[in-house]
Amino acid sequence: MLLIMKPVKVSFEDSIAKAVVEAGKCVGCGTCILVCPFNCLEYADEKPNLIKECKVCGICAQACPQYEFPLSTIENHVFGRERKAEEAFGVYRKLVLARAIDSQILQVCQDGGAVTALLLYALKNGFIDGAIVAKSEREKPFYPRPTLATTAEEILQSAGTKYFYSPNILAIAKVIEQKKGNVAFVGT
Repeated sequence: MLLIMKPVKVSFEDSIAKAVVEAGKCVGCGTCILVCPFNCLEYADEKPNLIKECKVCGICAQACPQYEFPLSTIENHVFGRERKAEEAFGVYRKLVLARAIDSQILQVCQDGGAVTALLLYALKNGFIDGAIVAKSEREKPFYPRPTLATTAEEILQSAGTKYFYSPNILAIAKVIEQKKGNVAFVGT
């Protein structure tokens, strides 16, 4: 089954700016910025901002998870069904609790370090070339930034809960620039 999104030829101003940003629905993910083939958008003040004339291609509107996003269609395509009312986290096979056992990870993690442990294992064993993560600086702990971590040290530096969102999808540009093949994406 092929999932086909209907093509939308609409400007940023008439779609995302009004229905998402001005309506207070923007989650700051940065997807619209990443997919704009004309580089008309930039990320500032935790939201997309138009920096030059929109070419009305509609790609940003198709990619935005808050603009007419066909969640039920996607769930049916991926999982064969829509989520039930009691499935607050969406459709899943199993929920698990996990905790790292590596003392180096436990020293820097916030809760259990499971994500950090999985990333380090995948990097060490050649499953990934890097990971897109959110990294905070000591001076500005509440302002995480998207980062492409390609070493164990960089992954460890990104460990821990971030209390503010980070538009990690914007780091995909670094993946393309550095020609990385297999990259993990942490979007928690």
